[in-house]
Order: sequence, then C-alpha cells, then structure tokens
Amino acid sequence: MNLSGRQQPLAAQQADQPIDLVNYARETTIKDMKRLPQGTIKLVAPAKVNLLLGIGNRRDDGYHDVFTIMHALMLHDVLYMHSCAPSDSTCGVLVDAELEATSDMPGTEALRVRVSCTGSAQIEAPDVAPEDNLVAKAVFSLANELAADNVSLVEQVVEIKVEKHIPSQAGLGGGSSDAAAALVGAAYLWGIGADHPAIVRAARSIGADVAFFLYGGCARLSGSGDIFERALAPRNESVVLIRPDAGLSTAEVYHSFDAMGDPLDEQVCERARQAEAASEVTLYNNLQAPACMLLPELSQVFSWIEKQPQAMEALLSGSGSAVFVVCGTFEQARKLAAGAKQQGWWARTTTFSSLSAAVVPSR
Repeated sequence: MNLSGRQQPLAAQQADQPIDLVNYARETTIKDMKRLPQGTIKLVAPAKVNLLLGIGNRRDDGYHDVFTIMHALMLHDVLYMHSCAPSDSTCGVLVDAELEATSDMPGTEALRVRVSCTGSAQIEAPDVAPEDNLVAKAVFSLANELAADNVSLVEQVVEIKVEKHIPSQAGLGGGSSDAAAALVGAAYLWGIGADHPAIVRAARSIGADVAFFLYGGCARLSGSGDIFERALAPRNESVVLIRPDAGLSTAEVYHSFDAMGDPLDEQVCERARQAEAASEVTLYNNLQAPACMLLPELSQVFSWIEKQPQAMEALLSGSGSAVFVVCGTFEQARKLAAGAKQQGWWARTTTFSSLSAAVVPSR
C-alpha cells in the first residue's frame, strides 16, 4: 500500500503539527495533563458515518464484499496512553493493575497492557474485559507485527484510559476508532515511524473499519471495508446523530441481510467511484432495510425525520442503530437534535470532519 502523498495516514504527520480539532479535543473529563504521569500522551478517536455502504455477496471466508465511503465526524472518544517499566512508581497511576490484559501472541512476551473505560453524559462505558477490548488487542497486534519485522520491545506496561463519547452498537465506529488511536499512540510511545507498514497490517487484523481511522477525513474503501482506495474532499455541513434506546448487533444485521437478499445498486456505486468529493456521493446503505426489520423503532425515526424541515438528507450509519441527518446550518441541527430528544431518543449535534486518529499536540 502506498502511504505517500494524500494517501498517507494523518497519523503519520508529526505530533506537533497542528490539527483542526485541537481546541475541541481538549473538552474532556481530564482537564489538566500535568496531573497525569509524565510522558502521558492524549489522542482523539473520531466517530464515522458511511455516506455509502454497499454490501455484496457473502464470500467463502464468511465475510462479504464491501464497497463503502466513510466520513469522519467531529464527535470523538479520547484516549490517554502512558508507558512505564513494571517497577516504575508511575505504573498504576493512570490505570489500575487489576485491569491488565494478557496475550499469547509472539512478540508480546515483554508487554503488559492495562485498559480502563469511563463513560460520559448519556454514554455508558462498555462492559468488556480488558483482554477483549479492541484497544488492548490493537497494542498487542502491533507488537506482534513489529516482531515479524524483527523489532523487539523492552519490558514495559502500557496503560490506556479511554473516555467514551461515541455510543456503542450505533454503527459509528467507536471501538474501531479507539483501536486505531491505540495503534497511533503505541507507535508514538515506542518511537516507531507512524508510516511503518506494521501499523496498517495491525489495523486490518483487528477489524474492517480500523484502517479507515488511520487516514480519517473521507475515504473510499473496498475488500471487507479495510482496503483504502482513495481520499475524497470532505464535506463540512452540520450533522445530527439520532439513536434509539436499543443498539444493533452487526452480526444479526448481516444475518438478516443474507436472509432478505437486498441486491447491490451497482449504478449508485459506480457513480460513487467517479466522485472526487464527498458532496458528490449519493447516500446509500443496503443494510438499512434489514436493520429496520430487526429494530422497528428505526422506521419511526426515519418517519419523524421526513417531517422535519431542517433535515436535508438522512441515512443509517453502518449496521446501525444510529441515523445521521445532514443539516444546512448549526442552528438547524440544534433544533433537530432538540426535537429528537423530545421523542425520547439520544441525539447529538456534530459536523463532518477531516480528523483521523491522532496524537493531540501539547501546548
């Protein structure tokens, strides 16, 4: 994969290079980096929506052919990462030792990873054991890939604190984005060049969406949704995310899709392949129908959106259950979000963004 020019992940830029979300990224629970162990880095992990998601036939390996155009959002989780020797007095300050994950992958013998997750307003932290957390899996996977390239690590503990602002089971990529940020952070802490091919290999080994967040902005992907094809000029409108109380299992949505057999609209996909900018992409998702069948409340959400004058476009993101609505102005988005909350749904106003999983520059 060529990582030069526009195709180079934004994560490969130097950590002290300005990014457009620096000030916004500082609006988090932990306000004062000085209270954290010395050497702690802070990262942003943006949410995404699928402007287009075309699911094709199921392959012999159990996966489906996927053609998708993803777009990053301003909404993001925040990660704090710190590396220390096991005997160092700072170990355990960021994350308790009881939250330690283990791995038997080659190349991880000297590595211990501790992960904690905290929620935010209306967003619960996922109840996941540390060894099952994609963040821990990402760090171990990168160590494994580096070992394959004859890069070894000294004995150490990597501590990661995740602040969740992206809801789970929403199709917004929160877990995948956190994993991508953990890869970026681990590479930074280990002095590994951010364009090292092991990072992309590790991302693709964890999940289909993870690689996208290394690039961010708007990108066209294929394969299982993990093969980067090209970047598109991003959109800049305001967006409202609306999510019913219930989430959706990706596996269940795909199972329903296989049973329904909604064929891919090749014309829509072909037009999208010619697009130079995100604004030229027709919103499309052939997982929307099976998702609505599994969660009828989604149909109520779409019916309500159709009646709102502020809504320009709306689509299910990924396998759901979040719907994203494009609005012309922030004020229109604010009114739409307020109305959605009155219906009893979770709603959040945000914007399209060029953000990727990245280290936040210190002052």
